[in-house]
Amino acid sequence: MGDEDGVSFLVPQVGVTGEYPIALDWSENLKKAGISATVKWSDMTPWDEALQTGTFDISSHWWCGNWQEPPMAFAEWQSERIKPVGERATAGNWIRLDDAEMTALAKKLENTSPDDPAIQDLYKQAFEQFTKLMVSIPVIQTTYVMPFNTHYWKGWPDETSIKSVPFTWWCEFQFVLYDLKKA
Repeated sequence: MGDEDGVSFLVPQVGVTGEYPIALDWSENLKKAGISATVKWSDMTPWDEALQTGTFDISSHWWCGNWQEPPMAFAEWQSERIKPVGERATAGNWIRLDDAEMTALAKKLENTSPDDPAIQDLYKQAFEQFTKLMVSIPVIQTTYVMPFNTHYWKGWPDETSIKSVPFTWWCEFQFVLYDLKKA
């Protein structure tokens, strides 16, 4: 964690990524505002330990959520899932968000069927509360080009037929492969 005079950005070292320069930019801007800030590039294991135990000031990293599934998107942000700083967050809520309104909305979402029309309004309320609390600050959305060759196989996803996440490094990619047919 940062010293009493400033904050520290913790960045996971996972090859060449945009997280480090983003943290440097934020650090420089904080310094312009009179706030001392440093950036520390960390190996993955100590970075994850700091994240899960809450022993960090700010982390600059990717953030994948459960945004595609509204009932579960906010489940981990319930107050009773908070662990004290120093203990691993084993049930989610590694940010240690403690907000009664978010907890209530998350519980309602968990107990509402995905096909219940009321879930849309609940999801909207939860998203508005989440953004109001500024739990995180999205800086960029990385775009990845996923080229596929149709010479030998057909059924690859394109802009009109994405049924699953087409990133080859995600486990959901298996569902893309299941739909392929010999060309």
